[in-house]
Amino acid sequence: MNIPLSEVTSNAKWYGYDLGGEKIRFFVVKTSDGSIKTAFDACDVCYRYKKGYRQEGDYMVCNNCGNRYPMVGLGTENKNPGGCWPGYLPNIIQGDNVLIKKSDLENNRWRVL
Repeated sequence: MNIPLSEVTSNAKWYGYDLGGEKIRFFVVKTSDGSIKTAFDACDVCYRYKKGYRQEGDYMVCNNCGNRYPMVGLGTENKNPGGCWPGYLPNIIQGDNVLIKKSDLENNRWRVL
C-alpha cells in the first residue's frame, strides 16, 4: 500500500485496508521530530472493544482505556504484549511515498475494528 508523503502531516490520518469484507484500520502521522509513524488503530488488548485511538495534540489516546501515548514513541513493537499500545505497523519511506506491506496488514487481521 502506498501513501503519498504529501498526505502525511502532524494531524493523524486514518486509512482502511480491505481484507475481503472486513477492514483493518491504521493511522499515519508526522511527529514533531519529523519522523513518519504508522500504527494500527487497535492494540493487543483494547482491539476487542473496537474503539481505536484519537489524537490529542502530540499524543494518541485509546478511546477505550484512556491511556495516552506520545506520538514520537510510536512505531516500535510492544515489548510487553498484553498491554495497551498502538499496534506496531512497520513502514518504509521510498521516494515520495510511505510504503506499507500488504502482508503486514493481512497478518494482523485479528485487529479488525
